[in-house]
Amino acid sequence: MSKNKISLIVTASGFAFAILIFLLLYFPLAEYRFAANWPFLNYQVFSPTIIVKFVAAAVIFGFLFGVFIMCGIIWSRAEQEKALSPIFTPLMTMLSATIGEFALGLIASKFVLGNIIVILRVIFFLAFAFIGARLSLRYQPKKPTSRVVRQLYIVTSAMFFVFIFASNIPLTLSPISGLSYGEKQQWAEQSFGSFYSKANQYLSERITAEDIVGKLKLIAPTNGANRLLVMPNGVLGTLTVESIGEKSQVTCVVNFIYTAEQSWEFSAKVLDNNNILKEWGPEKTSFDPENLYDQHSAEFYLALRDEKVNAIPTN
Repeated sequence: MSKNKISLIVTASGFAFAILIFLLLYFPLAEYRFAANWPFLNYQVFSPTIIVKFVAAAVIFGFLFGVFIMCGIIWSRAEQEKALSPIFTPLMTMLSATIGEFALGLIASKFVLGNIIVILRVIFFLAFAFIGARLSLRYQPKKPTSRVVRQLYIVTSAMFFVFIFASNIPLTLSPISGLSYGEKQQWAEQSFGSFYSKANQYLSERITAEDIVGKLKLIAPTNGANRLLVMPNGVLGTLTVESIGEKSQVTCVVNFIYTAEQSWEFSAKVLDNNNILKEWGPEKTSFDPENLYDQHSAEFYLALRDEKVNAIPTN
């Protein structure tokens, strides 16, 4: 196989994996506003900028992963030990692609490119990635490697990536594991302010009315989706809590929307081993100026918006 063909195949493989990662991340967001249960978002307050950065990083990782896999396949099956390096070629490919992005940045600083810059960014990235892959083929290790060792290397690498994806390490580490119920409540109040109290109010009223756990003793956050997405026009929130009563305790997930026009929308579900026992909502409620939770939530939102959305970077 010619070096140009190898370089083209390697670059195309990276591009295919990048597109796949993008689609896997995009459709959950586009399908439903609370469907994207990404572990890295949990236990924090964030803005849409974080999502954009994460998607960009994931797409780049997908490209690198695709290049790595294809290099490994070609390397493991090659008759010539020096045909390809599964480490050097991906690194050269990414280095060259990064240089291409810097080059486009310099061009964009001199000329007004408009919306076409998105297409140019993809073209420059792929073109320079191809150049990097092609150049890497000229500088390969000369020490022979047996085919058995090469195939074992590929199997081990594949198992490593499967383990990372399956375990979500280190994205699922919880800051509330091992804390007492009181400490968990304190953490939620400090992290999410009155939004946590308002969500608890909504949930406790319905759990009490349905007599799901008997007399309700307390509600405290537990491991799972606990996050606030702060946007210019409102907040999207998800909280996972334990509702503990005299008869039993259950895990509940509360989703809510608070708009800058001061309105609420809530939905919640009661879970038992991931089976839904009860659902409420979506229910829209108006802002109550007499409700302390509503008042404090409005104030907390403005503070979060200034911090997360309207913050101006300074040198």
